[in-house]
Amino acid sequence: MTNSRTKFQKKFDGFLSKLLLIIITVVSLYPFYSLLIMSTHTNAEVISRLNLLPGKALLDNIKVILKAGFLRSYWNSFYVAMLSSFIRVFVSAMAGYALAIYRFRGRSACATIVLLTMMVPFNVSLVGFLIEMNTFHLTGTMWPLIISCTSSSMGVYLLMSTMQDTVPLQIVESARIDGAGEFSIFLRFGIPLSKAPLTTLFLLSFIASWNNFMNALIFINKREQYTVPMAIFTFGDQFSSEYGARMLALVLATFPILIIYIFNSKHFVSGITAGAIKS
Repeated sequence: MTNSRTKFQKKFDGFLSKLLLIIITVVSLYPFYSLLIMSTHTNAEVISRLNLLPGKALLDNIKVILKAGFLRSYWNSFYVAMLSSFIRVFVSAMAGYALAIYRFRGRSACATIVLLTMMVPFNVSLVGFLIEMNTFHLTGTMWPLIISCTSSSMGVYLLMSTMQDTVPLQIVESARIDGAGEFSIFLRFGIPLSKAPLTTLFLLSFIASWNNFMNALIFINKREQYTVPMAIFTFGDQFSSEYGARMLALVLATFPILIIYIFNSKHFVSGITAGAIKS
């Protein structure tokens, strides 16, 4: 009797767990489903009622975003996000490698400064950054959007803590004895042995740059230079807003992030936990 009750309890607990996971999944996916459905409806349909089935205005919304130059904005965001992410990953990798491998006076102080800068939000230094870009006559160009995303104290600390465990000092010393230069050792051992955190940092950097609205609003003043957030923000005119077209643009804006995450999810998860457990 006890065994049968135990089996029933296990089955019931399993059923409740699966039911809870299904509910959480539905609640999590519904906003994306609703976004996709609203992108096929007109403004009046989006405002007037809750739509659960696809509409017939998808082609009209596509025409609106094409007329607004959304493809150009899409390319601008992709160009800025890719270039700034590659620079951020490479710079953070070099700084993290130096703090993890080299032993020099002031190393602990440098690591402490990196940790302290993680507590300072970018918006605090935005005025100073604006003055700096204006001094170098870079306002009104794409460079402020790129430069603002090329450094990351979080990335430096992530790679420093990871490389302390993944890059053995014995390999570095052996490479030096064989005549390899410091930069060559970094490229041949530091980068390959840190693929997971590098992938994680690249994905986080790409998302941050892709969704960067504040800098685009401040530094960009030409429509042909608009990024995706600015293009979505300016859809419509002063008398109306193209809600259906905005929903469609938001759907298209999620594709690059989803594609990058799908193909790098394994490295992303392992990179998040890298350095968390010391051996």
